[in-house]
Amino acid sequence: MNVGRHGSVLLVLVLALSAAGTWTSGQLVKEHARRSADGGGLFARVCEATHGAGLNCATAVKGPWSTMQIPVPVPSRDLTIGVHTVFMPVAFVGLAYFVFMGVWFAFIGRPRVYGIRWHRIPVAMGLGGLAVSLFYVGLMATGSAPWCVWCLAVHGINFLMVLTIRRLCAGRRLPRLAPAVGGLGHEPVQIARATTTFREATTAVAFSLILICGLWAYRREHLVFQNGLRSLEPYKELVTSLQEDPAFLLREYHAQPQQDIPLRSGEQSDGSQPQLAVFTDFECPACYCNSFSIRNNSAKAFEGKLTVMVRHYPLDNECNPNVETELHPNACEAAYAAEAARLQGGDQAFGRMHALLFKNRKALADDLYRKLAGQIGLDTDRFQADMEGDVVRQIIQSDIKLAQELGVTGTPTMLLNGRRIPKLCQVPVFWEAFADEWTRSAQRRVSPNRGNRNVLVASDAVSRRRE
Repeated sequence: MNVGRHGSVLLVLVLALSAAGTWTSGQLVKEHARRSADGGGLFARVCEATHGAGLNCATAVKGPWSTMQIPVPVPSRDLTIGVHTVFMPVAFVGLAYFVFMGVWFAFIGRPRVYGIRWHRIPVAMGLGGLAVSLFYVGLMATGSAPWCVWCLAVHGINFLMVLTIRRLCAGRRLPRLAPAVGGLGHEPVQIARATTTFREATTAVAFSLILICGLWAYRREHLVFQNGLRSLEPYKELVTSLQEDPAFLLREYHAQPQQDIPLRSGEQSDGSQPQLAVFTDFECPACYCNSFSIRNNSAKAFEGKLTVMVRHYPLDNECNPNVETELHPNACEAAYAAEAARLQGGDQAFGRMHALLFKNRKALADDLYRKLAGQIGLDTDRFQADMEGDVVRQIIQSDIKLAQELGVTGTPTMLLNGRRIPKLCQVPVFWEAFADEWTRSAQRRVSPNRGNRNVLVASDAVSRRRE
């Protein structure tokens, strides 16, 4: 292997080790911010697998040696300087260290014959990082800090990276260059190509500092968000308990005003089954999940005896004037496609098109609808004509007008027997409770008729005996 190829391999190895150190340190930073170290994922699995060998990751990321206290001068309003203590995870220092190393060698590359003094910066940092690694390994070896598999991984990566950097930077000597014509010294072009400039070095340092500051700011925002979630945890138990209370869910549902949902032409209802009107959008991810939950809940709770009426509310200002922006640019066309399928093939074709549109919700486009129509056996020419015709557009506009009258502003919105189902109630417990209530109500409606028939039979019998 020649010298140039050998140096290139070492450079790639330094970049790979810095990337591995950045990732590992980042995992430790994430775990340090959590309330416990059982957050799941690769970190937790490795910790669990090595716990039996005496490597306690959970204790390490929360131990006294896992945080540094850094005094930061802060100016006050009275023009005095105060000192604010910043508690920085040691893992973040490691993250910044590996980020700097990766950025430096990504920008500068291999040491050059001129300007090699600039590479004393990463070499010095590497030696300092190696000293820190030896210090923390010593703490673990003496029992002052718990053993941690991920900490050992970081220190091992650092040792290999420093060794590789030393090997990469070693042996760079100024070669004998042929004097220029006229004896004015070395060739200027050759010297320029072999020189690490002040601008290159400062650019690498500045970029790495900007990146590190950005990571610190992201960490702080993440902590604020996480603390906000933690403040809501007591309410989570309350909401969960309410969603498991059938009586409460039914009271919330019946507290909603009952509104009239007119039937479309061809739709029938004899009152023997509950009616569920669903306002949907084929580019809405929540609507996609909602379509599955409705099918599963109705199959389990109502044994399929639930009339589902799909109504369209595309979140696209192309056809929906109530939407200010183009949230879902293909939603209107997808709604036209669904109703064009119904127009030609009835409810069965609509159901199949409905499922296919949701399945392909991330790839909705003009050339897709005709293809889907062919898949479900429709006449594609007629389908295209219906999709572009006025009938389906009038249907969609009628649904949008109805949604506006009902106060619908987003999707999915569900109304069961004319009452809106609050989001808190959209759980299996509610569906089972409502199905049980509906069954008991139906039995009460039938019982009086049976009682009247029994009275008439008894009256006839008495009359016969008298005769």
